[in-house]
Amino acid sequence: MARKTGSQNNGRSIEKRERTSGKPHWRARIEVTDPDTAKLRWHTVGTFPTKTQAQQEAEKAIQDRDSGRLALTPDKTVAEWLDLWIATKRGSVSDNTLRDYEISIRKHIKPVLGSVKLRSLTPTQVQRQYDAWRDGGMHPRTIQHTHSVFNQALAHAVRLGEVYRNAAADLTKPSIRKRPPHVWTIDHVRQFLDASLEHSRTTPAQAGLIHGTKGSADLWPLWHLLVLEGMRRGEALGLRWADINWERKTAHLSQTVIPDRRAGKKLAENDMPIGLSRVVIQPRMKTRAGARTVRLTDETITALKAHRTRQNAIRLAAETWYPHDLIICTAHGTPIEPPVVTRCFQNLRMVAGLPRIRVHDLRHTSATMLLRAGVPAKIVSERLGHASVGITMDLYSHVTPDMQDGAAEAMSTILKMKSTA
Repeated sequence: MARKTGSQNNGRSIEKRERTSGKPHWRARIEVTDPDTAKLRWHTVGTFPTKTQAQQEAEKAIQDRDSGRLALTPDKTVAEWLDLWIATKRGSVSDNTLRDYEISIRKHIKPVLGSVKLRSLTPTQVQRQYDAWRDGGMHPRTIQHTHSVFNQALAHAVRLGEVYRNAAADLTKPSIRKRPPHVWTIDHVRQFLDASLEHSRTTPAQAGLIHGTKGSADLWPLWHLLVLEGMRRGEALGLRWADINWERKTAHLSQTVIPDRRAGKKLAENDMPIGLSRVVIQPRMKTRAGARTVRLTDETITALKAHRTRQNAIRLAAETWYPHDLIICTAHGTPIEPPVVTRCFQNLRMVAGLPRIRVHDLRHTSATMLLRAGVPAKIVSERLGHASVGITMDLYSHVTPDMQDGAAEAMSTILKMKSTA
């Protein structure tokens, strides 16, 4: 049994403790106020090989206590804390976002840092891991996403007093090389919409809304929403007829269709089984700016009216129709899987003989066309649903030189004008 000797003064206790082996060590404790009971109690700082080191560590602990940096709860491992943190996120983020967090934690953070004590974790350890991931070939975007998750978890630990500093804050992360988006010209857009209209006219009515694994489904109005209105794919797939104001020619975006990555979980009320996978109608946008009202072009209004007539005929003939009120849907009223849109788009693009771009590049094309036409960046930003105009200008900086030319020409015109004063 260990023998104890020592002294207590000024809320500090240094005790010499001897093990049966006869080798001494010193335990340092300080007085703290219990956060649960508000009563004074002893807090063990640790045990040390010399009395001097025990006194020094006790003094540092007193300074941390007085500055509010001293953690009074039992130390946890990084893995234990991440499990507690992820539980707090349920209900505050979407199921798919939560799933992404869990994947980052399980695949990347826990295997390399999970066993480290939370209070022992240092910025150097985290930085070295980021560098190791980069040198090992991990994509910069994956590292940045993993950092975002880890940074949130550690920031929460600071707020709750588990640690007094965030070891993942202010670290160097690999940069993502930004490239100008691939966009079509105005002639390309006209050619694509003409090809989609021709395909719509030649698609049998009874198959018009069926998305199969081959060919291109009749998604003529969807292409208008993406390239003329600048909507995201999920936003356009979630658009309802009730969201259209025919008199004002506007569409209100308030929900989105996304793939469901919740493996093995029970279907919710709005989840529709599609083939071997699922999609979710998510009744909210990712950001407040994402929930917006968009003024529709006359071309889109015309396409929607023709589509509504055709869809009504298919709905009346269908044996089963799910009343989601979706504009773009299957032959049973259920949401279309986003990957099906990609497949149909590429099929139609090849038929039209157009340069290869992604579906999301239709949105980039829309923004580029508007900016080059002189539409103010603030208006374009609101139309796209960006959180700030800075995001818009950063994404479409490749258009800035054209805008600068226009500004220079406008200033020259102003200087040549006669004064009216």
